[in-house]
Amino acid sequence: MQQPVILERLSNIVLTESDIKAICQSRGFSVKEVSSRPIFENFLLSDIGVADALKKLSMSEIILLHLLNSIDKAVNIAFFQPHYDPQPVRSWNHRTFTQRNQKTLQEVKQSLVRRGVLLMTEELNSFSDTTCKLERWRFRFPREFAKHLPYPFKTVSTFPKPGKLDETMVRNKLLEIMGKPPSLISLKPDSDQLYLDNGQLCMGGKLFKSSYIKKWQHTAWGNAIHTDTAKPADANKFYQTPIEAVLYALSLLAADEWLIPRELSPLLKIFCSPDIADPDAICQAGHDCGCLLKLTEAGIDYYRLPDERSTGLSMEPGRYLPADSGQTVAINLQLIPLQSLEFLAQIATLKVDGQQLRVSPSLVKMGRAMPYLPNNPLVEWLQEQSPLFKEAVKSITQRWGKQIMHQDLLVAKIKDLSLKVLIRNSITDPDQLLFLSDDFVAFPANLAETIEKLVNKAGHVIKWVNAK
Repeated sequence: MQQPVILERLSNIVLTESDIKAICQSRGFSVKEVSSRPIFENFLLSDIGVADALKKLSMSEIILLHLLNSIDKAVNIAFFQPHYDPQPVRSWNHRTFTQRNQKTLQEVKQSLVRRGVLLMTEELNSFSDTTCKLERWRFRFPREFAKHLPYPFKTVSTFPKPGKLDETMVRNKLLEIMGKPPSLISLKPDSDQLYLDNGQLCMGGKLFKSSYIKKWQHTAWGNAIHTDTAKPADANKFYQTPIEAVLYALSLLAADEWLIPRELSPLLKIFCSPDIADPDAICQAGHDCGCLLKLTEAGIDYYRLPDERSTGLSMEPGRYLPADSGQTVAINLQLIPLQSLEFLAQIATLKVDGQQLRVSPSLVKMGRAMPYLPNNPLVEWLQEQSPLFKEAVKSITQRWGKQIMHQDLLVAKIKDLSLKVLIRNSITDPDQLLFLSDDFVAFPANLAETIEKLVNKAGHVIKWVNAK
């Protein structure tokens, strides 16, 4: 259920005059601001009194709202039951849903709804055939209030220091590009191995993105603490994995703010299954996998998320693209930021030459990335240092906006939708396929053999037509 719907029903149907009076008292609304229900609805999501109302909540209630904020969707009353009315499972055997959650509903309405920090309404268009009204109640934390939420921990420390980011695991992973054996932390070689395919940098059968490395790191992090990064199908849908919880908590910190692991314990108990790993072990494993910054002061370990300083985004290109006399440009895989490697892979052709990974400009790729080329510091540096890149950018700029006739281009007509999906998902670079109207698709001639094999394997017949 979407937030505007919940807000409209709450203001005009759900709330009694007594409820509105309680919300006005909590949020500090004036008589003018509640002169009518439509006006009250407009002011309910304003910033007026939100911060003060949230400060009156207990720490566990604040953490609950943070969990709702991270979920960013409506939940039913069962979401709140473990906090407001914890009961042994054995006491539920002969009790109805209403009997189990009636007390929780009263507590939620009194503590959160009547304080003006939580929306609620009855789901009237549910696909469920339940006749229980309590099961149809839906609750949502307004996304507009997220900026006012107090920290879900008591103490943060401020150190204007960069901390340490351990990139050993990631840098060893990048050496796979050079033909080194798959990393010992390679979890699924078929889906996470790095390799070159006709000048394209790929990871697990897809064109490389830095986000794939981050996902790989998170999987390794989960394995290190013996926790699957993907929640099982039968898991409580409100729970998050310890990694998700830690990443959310640390994302709240401002610049130069750090957290000691024990401050995460209350949040982990509410965000995750009660049987969770030690927060110190979770944070240390996150640091070992290159996901968290670590700072040790007076023998105490502090953690936060990597920032621009630690990821090298502000690093001069000359540090990771060492100047040499070659026509192509060499890449230092021990220093290059992942985002810079991703960008280079999008505009250039990569090749292993001896013991170095080198890049040369690709007119086709640069043409696709033309909107991102002007004023890009990396592109400007490449033009200054490499005549090849300077000429390529000049050529692309001159041709931009002009009609170009393509050579070695084939066109096929594919009516079967499943075959279209198969071909699109099987091609490493989906940009090489252009789906046109009337079931036509255009592609480079060098893909003909690959597409022909896919069509034959799917049991379809190919009819060739030669244009003269």
